[in-house]
Amino acid sequence: MKAITIEDIRQEHLSTIHTLIDEIWDWSSFIRNEETLKATLSLYLDEVLRESSFGKVALANDQIIGVIFGRAETAYPHYKLLVNESLENVLALLKATNAEQRDIQAVLSGLDQSYRSLIQGREHIYHGSLNLFAVSESAQGLGIGKLLWEELQAYFIREGSSKIYVYTDSDCNYGFYDYHGFEQVSRIELNCQLMETTWAADIFLYEYKILLSNE
Repeated sequence: MKAITIEDIRQEHLSTIHTLIDEIWDWSSFIRNEETLKATLSLYLDEVLRESSFGKVALANDQIIGVIFGRAETAYPHYKLLVNESLENVLALLKATNAEQRDIQAVLSGLDQSYRSLIQGREHIYHGSLNLFAVSESAQGLGIGKLLWEELQAYFIREGSSKIYVYTDSDCNYGFYDYHGFEQVSRIELNCQLMETTWAADIFLYEYKILLSNE
């Protein structure tokens, strides 16, 4: 593998980031229609973009192999400028079958409710968040996640964000957070009854204390 490069996220990176998201969560296992899947992934990423003030991708051989987004409470979430405001995704979802619409709603609303429950009463103690973190399966174990996390951690230090949080789940490599000094704060078991299967995962809230130079 050639040397790894880290770049700011640009519009042309988004379609590959969609693929990384599906690789991690395997939404294509219950969203069979390609256009519906593309629209769902795009809407999910749009929410991340709206909330993020930091975004980087890791590339090898000019291919994206990892991505990270974060938000410092002191910073403007300027990545929302990359959000596609067209009606194309909404129209694609409206064309989805009733079963697909119910499955998508079950998963997205289940995740949202889980996140709200996990952080309830703790919102005020954090100064930032890690909003999306994914490394391609083919590149895991090569230190890509560590490189991306160090980029975001340096950003938090510059912004004075001394305590941050991240949501993750059992479909992800959540052991990364344990290994790198995050503390698991709370956990919820999520079971979404879909038309053909059950999507089940443990949802976690982790937090991380960042040592600032003035502390």
